[in-house]
Amino acid sequence: MAIGLQKISAVAGYEYLTRHVVVAGFDITFTPPRTISTLWAIAERPLAATIRSVHDAAVNDATVLYAAKVTLSEAYTASPVGSPPPKSGSSWRSGRHQPRGPVRRWARTHPADIIDVFVYVVVLNLAVEYLPAVISEGFTLSLLTALLLKLALEVVLWINAHIIVRLRAAKSRPVKVAIALTLWVVAAGSKFVVLKLVELVFGDSVSLGGFLPVTALVVTLLFARGAVRRLLDDAGESR
Repeated sequence: MAIGLQKISAVAGYEYLTRHVVVAGFDITFTPPRTISTLWAIAERPLAATIRSVHDAAVNDATVLYAAKVTLSEAYTASPVGSPPPKSGSSWRSGRHQPRGPVRRWARTHPADIIDVFVYVVVLNLAVEYLPAVISEGFTLSLLTALLLKLALEVVLWINAHIIVRLRAAKSRPVKVAIALTLWVVAAGSKFVVLKLVELVFGDSVSLGGFLPVTALVVTLLFARGAVRRLLDDAGESR
């Protein structure tokens, strides 16, 4: 990092530091490489936080060097060289891109869930095109239906996960059988719940067919969700 900052000072600020030639401005990009941003987007929260903190520290160090050694356009006449570095509470350090609002903060910390919605939209529109029983009167309704399916399936997956934990912890056979039957009831009953939710929210504008079409749709949605997540995980590890 220090070598890179020295290059910035040597190349971008050479004319100004040595000859005091007025320069209109310098264009410095602090955007991380695509591999780093992709890794940050798909990483777990601790690793993503570490990547973000390292990037912010590098940007801050480069900003301090640029302000002190290259040029400050507003103060070059008074103190062109050797300007003091900004304080820790100055606007330089407070200018980090922090998401505003709870929705943006949630989206920033849950990129996989955002990708799930787009995967659901693609699968749902393919079902609308190729399955006569699945009907949606427009792309907006397909997007809203994908959001509803995302919420419903996340609840179902959460319930199933807790049931599986109890199933693995059970020691007696009758208890295991009872928990397994509960898991089957939740898996089957969730399809009827999805059908009822879509009917209540969208009425006749959206139809997912009957039990068999919605079962095939849900299985495909979950398969596509898992496949895309694994694909992104593999891409992040390979880079």
